[in-house]
Amino acid sequence: MPGTGGGTYVHDLKNGVAFGASMPGTDNKMHGADEFAVVDHLLTSAKIFAQVIVELCS
Repeated sequence: MPGTGGGTYVHDLKNGVAFGASMPGTDNKMHGADEFAVVDHLLTSAKIFAQVIVELCS
């Protein structure tokens, strides 16, 4: 199901926010036999993850 990245675990986290490496508009067939990743999206996600870690640890 597209657009549910992280939706399986975040429900049990108080104040949790789910986000992942898939970007809007791209159906990467998550968890399917033909799942794929777009390298530019992975790089953007890595930058987002790094920024979130910095902000959470500050």
